[in-house]
This record gives sequence, structure tokens and C-alpha cells, in this order.
Amino acid sequence: MNPWERLKPFNKPDVIVEEALSKASRESRKISFRGRLETVRRKERVRILVVYRVVTRNLRRAYKIVNAYWKANDFYRDLVNIYFSNDELEVVRRELRNMISLADMLRDEYLSRLSNADSIDEMGRVRRECLGRLVSIVKRKKAILNRVRELWKYAHRLPSIDLGEPSVVVAGPPNVGKSTLVNSLSTAEVRVASYPFTTKDIHVGHIITDYYKIQIIDTPGLLDRPLSERNEVEMKAIVALKHLSDIIIYMFDPSPFRFYNLEEQLSIYNEIKSSFKDAYVIPVVNKVDVEEIHIGNDVVDGEIIRLSLKEGVGLDLLRGRILSISNEVFSHKIRSGAK
Repeated sequence: MNPWERLKPFNKPDVIVEEALSKASRESRKISFRGRLETVRRKERVRILVVYRVVTRNLRRAYKIVNAYWKANDFYRDLVNIYFSNDELEVVRRELRNMISLADMLRDEYLSRLSNADSIDEMGRVRRECLGRLVSIVKRKKAILNRVRELWKYAHRLPSIDLGEPSVVVAGPPNVGKSTLVNSLSTAEVRVASYPFTTKDIHVGHIITDYYKIQIIDTPGLLDRPLSERNEVEMKAIVALKHLSDIIIYMFDPSPFRFYNLEEQLSIYNEIKSSFKDAYVIPVVNKVDVEEIHIGNDVVDGEIIRLSLKEGVGLDLLRGRILSISNEVFSHKIRSGAK
């Protein structure tokens, strides 16, 4: 599952500082009078503690966001590495640990100095110095905190995929009907949702069985054209897909409106088979209701399923094939303890 999905974001650095100082001022005004010296001491203590808590609450949220990378499986780590390198995240995690430790040290040091202060002027100096150093932790590391916010914005919206369940990736040329197939296979039992993947979106639907769910994944823009036409970002995303592709449905388009000719479609099909050697590949011919070229077993190895999504032809056969293979995949995942 997506380790960032339920993590709370933290505020922008400027908002953290503003919230900390304004909240500290409000809370200090709630302190009841117990003698002039003691009342001032208590007010200054509250101000220090409130600023410390606001700052560290946000820093700890930032740390959890970065640290989730090291708890994630390889699929999510590869997706994050598209935009954030392992070395960068290690540096950011170390910086955040240091920031939190420094805030803890400042709290203890200045609360001790405040308790020993014997004048109102000295208490004020202690508080001002402490608050200045606490907020400077945030101000000086604004770039790092903003980078972590970028990580959260990207990562928390990645698809939530269970690697313990069978996954089906739908591939094929543009306009062949990939998204329609995902919708048709997943029915209305679970909604189909869109997630940012690279520069495109992927769509995830599900087939529900008595014992597990099958994840149906459409990846427009990633597996629909020759390798030579894919950019670096898309290639990294394809690497990530290797971690979850148990079954690949490759859809051929034989219609007069096809985007690629047959030779190009076969080239992409063979590239996918060679790139995803551990996956079951199911060749599917869609749009047989308007077929112009015939794609049979003399052209493609394996048992071809012929579809007309427009007419609803062949869906039951394809769903049965998916269920049959998924039973084998799920049993293997159970035996191997896949998570």
C-alpha cells in the first residue's frame, strides 16, 4: 500500500513561524496572575513551549514523510526516485533529525535558564533569544522543508497498490481502448481512480473475487509506443512497473483507425515481452467489429483473445483467463509471503 497515503502534510515554513509566534502570544495571555515575577516567568515558559511544539510538530511530520521512503517497497521507491534521489533523501532525513535534536536542546537549555532568571528583564531576554533560535531552525532550512513538501505532494497521490494481490497491467497503442477495458473489467464494484504517475496518469480498477482482489492498471503514455520514443522519466516509471506486473494484457488494434501499423504494434509487443519476462502476457485483439487486418496465431505467439469492447464481445473469456492466471499468481504470493 502507499506508505504516504495517510501521512499528514506540514505547513509551509513561513506559516510555521507565523503560527508558532501568534499561538505563543495567545496562550501566554491565558496565564492567570500569581504574583508579578512568577506570572511573567510562567508566561515566558508558555511562549517557549508553544513555539517549540509548533516547530517540532511540523518537523516530525516532515521527518515521517521522508522516512517513509525507507519503509516503502521497491515499487514505490522507484517511483519516488523518478524525482528524488536516494542520496538527496538521505541528506534531507539527516538534516531533519538534526533540526529536531537542536529544537529539543534549545527547549531544555532555555527553560533551565528561565527557571534560574531572577528579574523580569532577564526572563524577557531568555525568551526572545530562545524564540529567535527556534524559528531560525525553520527559516534557515526553508529549502529543505519545501523539498519535503514537494515529496509529499507527489508521493501521497501515488496509487495505493497491494503487492500481495495479483496485478494486471494493460498495454497497447493509443486509442486502442485500454481505459475502456479497465472500466469494463473492473465493473462498478470498485471505482476507477486516476493518479499521477509520471507526466501521465494511471488508472486503477479492481476485480473482486471471494478471496482476493485483482488490480487492473492502465498506463497511458508508458507502454504504448517504441522504446526509442520514451523519455528518461517514462523509462524510470517502466522500471517501477516491473515490480507489480504479474499479468500484462497487450491490446492490438486491427482497425482502419489504428495509430501504428501492424509491424510497429508487434515491435512494441515484443519489447514488452522482453522487458517484463516474469509476467504472463495475454495478447488481445480489440475492435474486431471493424477489423481491417487479421491478427492471428500465425502473427502472435500464444492464445489470442478477440474483443469488441463496443459490442461486449470476448470480455467473459478474457476475465476467465485473468482469473485462472491470478489464482496461480495469488497462490504463489501466499507461499512466498509477498507483501
